[in-house]
Amino acid sequence: MADESIIDKAIGLIPGVGTTKRRKPASPRAQLLALQRNLAKLVRDVDRLGKLLARSPSAAAKPATPDKQRARRRKAKSTRSRV
Repeated sequence: MADESIIDKAIGLIPGVGTTKRRKPASPRAQLLALQRNLAKLVRDVDRLGKLLARSPSAAAKPATPDKQRARRRKAKSTRSRV
């Protein structure tokens, strides 16, 4: 059902106008390439999450609000100017 659009399905139901378009099954090579792409994305996401957790476990639990981010930047700038 997800392979064809609603319009294609509706046109296929009109007698004498046409048939529903059917998608050809993906070849094993195409399925393998799609799987590899998805796994690569997953690996990147897991690496990012690992780096985030290594930096600060509490920061990963709840994202900082924009106000906290601005305050953190001001504090970092003030300590840099003293050095």
